[in-house]
Amino acid sequence: MLTLLSLLACSGGDTADIATPPPPPVVAPPTIVTPPPSSGGAARTIDLDAPGGKGGAPAGAAFIVPSGTQAELTAGPLSDGSTGMKLVASAEGDALMCTESVQLGPQVTFGTRMKVSAITPGTQAWQGLNVELRARDASGGLISPPGSRYVLLRNERAPSEWTEWEAPIVVPEGAVQGEFCYRFVNSTGTLEVDNVVVKGALGGPTDAPAAGGAAAPTGPVTRWELDLPGGGGGAPEGFDFLIPPGTPGTSAVAGPVAGGTGFTFNVSQASNSLACSQLFPVSANNRARARVRLSDIKTDARAWTGFVAEVRTYDGANALVSPSGSQFTTIGTLKTSGDWVELDKGFAAPPGAASGKLCFRFVESTGSVEVDWAEAG
Repeated sequence: MLTLLSLLACSGGDTADIATPPPPPVVAPPTIVTPPPSSGGAARTIDLDAPGGKGGAPAGAAFIVPSGTQAELTAGPLSDGSTGMKLVASAEGDALMCTESVQLGPQVTFGTRMKVSAITPGTQAWQGLNVELRARDASGGLISPPGSRYVLLRNERAPSEWTEWEAPIVVPEGAVQGEFCYRFVNSTGTLEVDNVVVKGALGGPTDAPAAGGAAAPTGPVTRWELDLPGGGGGAPEGFDFLIPPGTPGTSAVAGPVAGGTGFTFNVSQASNSLACSQLFPVSANNRARARVRLSDIKTDARAWTGFVAEVRTYDGANALVSPSGSQFTTIGTLKTSGDWVELDKGFAAPPGAASGKLCFRFVESTGSVEVDWAEAG
């Protein structure tokens, strides 16, 4: 720019005999995506200090260990006297700890307090300990940012003392939920994490509105862990498995699912079999949630086919009471197989409804679903 200004300043007078070369073409710089400002919205906190998660992870998280990977994760005391989770990767692999699925608002900030020690990173710059967001659409499908598979929040390749940090996130277009994960990528080392704080999350216990636009639940919440038999028709305790007469190729089994316990619901021929909870009380404001994983689903292009989670509401005489414009209240519809996803929706019970059932159903479709837990109320 200085050379061009000097040229312009000296170009007064007769310049007809001076062959001035044209200026070089202007090349636009690459687009830089600037993270949004830190969100001031409600914070979703996962303390990671008590057992109860999946695969040996702390409550609110899951520990995923691919075959051949040598890694261990525990919840309890940490090196500074606090409590949280400790991940030790003793051989190169791809073991990771992920939080439960979090509903994402338009502006999200991720924060954590952690320490990395005894790390031996892989040779590539992108290896080491990665903290990342696995962003997903409403159906649980992975949404990747340009040039990568996951949204990278931080990469550590050297030991560090206890550090508290936060990072504003550019949520990929179409993403409404996701898990925050800690992963040793072809590396070994030890990670300690005190907690996770997600500002701007939706559907968390600290939010005033429930997901789906309804107000916060006002009545008791019924939770089904789905890990013990005892329900009707082979369903787990607290649920009933309903098979219309003459329906072939359906089964429900309570017991182990990948990463925990729950029940598996299989439909090999399109029918109208369903698994429904026993009755729970409903009020003006309610919320239903479930953690599910779908596989081998075969459906068609019609919007209402696929795997459906829905609430069926009843009056005091146990007669069906339908919401306006529909027979049941849909909590979520999935049409593609994928990883674990958390369905979460607030709803208002229709006038006259006193109780409800949370139901899972393959609508004119076939497939298999694992249900880890469910709650409603």
